[in-house]
Amino acid sequence: MSLIQTTSVFLLGLLVLRAILPTIRGKNKLPPGPKPYPIIGNALDMPLVRSWVKFQEWCDVYKSDLIFIHLPFRTALIVGSTKAAVELLEKRSPIYSERMRSIVLEMMGWTHFFPMMSASKPGWKEQRKLFHQHYGYDTRRHNPVQLQQVRKFLSWVLKSPQDTPQLVRQMISSVIVTVTYGKTVTGMDDECIVTVATAAKGISEASIPGIYWVDYFPILRHVPTWFPGATSRRLSEKYLPYVMLMREKAYNDTKIALDNGLAAPSVAATLIENIREKHGAESKEGILQDELAKTVTSIAYVGGIDTTNSSAEAFLVAMAMHPHIQIKVQNELDRVVGRNRLPEFGDFERIPYLRAILLETLRWMPVAPLGIPHVSIADDVYNGYFIPKGTIVIPNRWSMAHNPEDYPDPLEFIPERHLRPDGTIDPKAEDQIMTLILGFGRRSCPGRAFGLETLSIYIASTLFAFEITAGVDETGKPVKLTAELDGGLVANVPVVPRGMKPRFPAVTQLIREAVEDQ
Repeated sequence: MSLIQTTSVFLLGLLVLRAILPTIRGKNKLPPGPKPYPIIGNALDMPLVRSWVKFQEWCDVYKSDLIFIHLPFRTALIVGSTKAAVELLEKRSPIYSERMRSIVLEMMGWTHFFPMMSASKPGWKEQRKLFHQHYGYDTRRHNPVQLQQVRKFLSWVLKSPQDTPQLVRQMISSVIVTVTYGKTVTGMDDECIVTVATAAKGISEASIPGIYWVDYFPILRHVPTWFPGATSRRLSEKYLPYVMLMREKAYNDTKIALDNGLAAPSVAATLIENIREKHGAESKEGILQDELAKTVTSIAYVGGIDTTNSSAEAFLVAMAMHPHIQIKVQNELDRVVGRNRLPEFGDFERIPYLRAILLETLRWMPVAPLGIPHVSIADDVYNGYFIPKGTIVIPNRWSMAHNPEDYPDPLEFIPERHLRPDGTIDPKAEDQIMTLILGFGRRSCPGRAFGLETLSIYIASTLFAFEITAGVDETGKPVKLTAELDGGLVANVPVVPRGMKPRFPAVTQLIREAVEDQ
């Protein structure tokens, strides 16, 4: 059968499916949503940029925290409130923890990694368990590397404050690459950073539900790149090499370093040595475990850099736009830490207002505003609405974080909303932020502890060392800051402050001495 004939059969089937769906589900009350077009449903309504804002607009228009979207061959549900998300994705997680099949992600090699995998697929449990052992449980063993790299960052900013946006990313990348592979990141043109940044850009482009025709007509994965509708092929050819390089290169470099007696301590080195001791490098089980370790370390590599970097940038925006908050917490730092040393991890816990700033940063600019879509594996009913089996479920975290019922004046940056009257952290407020920002149910962020610890010491150290202002851009014009986010799966902070001035004369020497002692 030719490509044209096959496509015609798919289209005919689509027409039939669209025709019979109303009779199958006519007696069931679906959530409200935009009116679908014939055949294609709401495919053309799906926003390509800042989709979280459009989804919130639909919730406002239809006065519902559930919005139902019709797509060819499938349906989607936008969840716009924390209450609905907790009920569906937490309390009913056995129904809503599956991932949708994305042909685009398959073509780019991403479905081998457990955050994108079906929970029923072989390897999912093994990958997640191994990842948790090194990044999800007691991650305090990584604190020395986090502290070391953050203090290097302070020294870099002293020399080149105008390069702060690039230096933030270099620092976050250095923490993850050093912990995972024992490698030193030499700069923003380092192969590690370029590889993971390019691979991550691909996943962000590929993760928008409903916009790629190959997900409706899988035959399109085989057409040449010049063929109409072959966007997925072009994406695959562009990004697949970087996904494979990201998985292979740094891990294999660690093997070579171990063989030569030159490997620094790292997660990868530990895993490789354990596999060799327990199974032997050449045994069948050893090879299988080696592939598992290679995949898990690359998940940390790509999964942590973009999200943690964007949150680190969002913190700078918040401080530059709210100098009174910055001054308040800096006074607390001076009281607790003094001015004769740099902050340590223990200092963060002694100043609850620092934790409140971190929580409010995560809420104010949620850098994974939608996260990775879930899929329902059974028919369900919620609040009188029917949710069909196989529905793509998209939690709008941005909408939840800006719900005025939960967060009055949601566009304002108010750390105090996470504190109790006595100035300590409100556990309920903290738990809610951790849930709605870092994921629901079985699909919550597995590396949250590691990422939050990196952000904690970064926030404390940066506030201690610098007065943070918007600064000027490359042309000498004042930087105009905004709390709006751009991007896709992981949002981007479009403008990052560049005004970083040492708070007091002695801090420069403190930073230099700390870096020299490393």
